[in-house]
Amino acid sequence: LGHIQRGGAPTSRDRILAGRLGFAAVRALQTGEKNVMVGVQAGQVVTISLRDSIGKHRRVPKELMQLAQLLAQ
Repeated sequence: LGHIQRGGAPTSRDRILAGRLGFAAVRALQTGEKNVMVGVQAGQVVTISLRDSIGKHRRVPKELMQLAQLLAQ
């Protein structure tokens, strides 16, 4: 996903992350986990309940929004 956000070709880091997340997703299916998603928290690949993730919103810091607007000009 990183290269999509940045634009351009995937880096080795993108490819490794995709492999780690894909492996975790398949493992979750194999162990019968349902209604979960895989993600990275504190550098570790984890499964997260969809119910727990729905409705949680993170606000983008005002400074980052201002920087994005400045760079978009």
